[in-house]
Amino acid sequence: TLEQEAATSGLNFLAGFGALLVSGNLLDRLGRRATLLISSLLLLAGAAVVCLAQDFGVLLLGRVLQGLGSGCSWSACSVYITEIAPKQYRGALVAIADISINVGILVGYGLDYVVNVSVDDANVRWRVAMAFSVTMPLLYTLLYPWVPETPRWLVMRGRDTEAAAVM
Repeated sequence: TLEQEAATSGLNFLAGFGALLVSGNLLDRLGRRATLLISSLLLLAGAAVVCLAQDFGVLLLGRVLQGLGSGCSWSACSVYITEIAPKQYRGALVAIADISINVGILVGYGLDYVVNVSVDDANVRWRVAMAFSVTMPLLYTLLYPWVPETPRWLVMRGRDTEAAAVM
């Protein structure tokens, strides 16, 4: 039970560190777009480690990566939306992003239920359920070449021509 609690709630605890320590520095140094890619790569790596884990220590390492990626993406997503969206839509789009997190959690519970009633082997069951966590970071990673940098970050870097093209 203690291991289940650590593996489950540890993600939320580590997400705070991801938001505070990882994304804050990366957002300013590398840009909003690159920070979102790094968060997606952390989430993908974490999912791979979790799904392939053969002991509790490796499982926790995967959850650490997922926690850092989650926290990094939560803060980077809000900053990205705020800076890329027209002012009349910013509040609504950030709210939709926040609501989407909760909808995603609900969908995750639903998928977990389907997996639990569909897969007999308990050792395979949780791995299949955790494998679903790759869907959104994989989608972002595939779409990354078409995601523009925010005009604000480009202007902060003296790249005014690129900022004008994004707007």
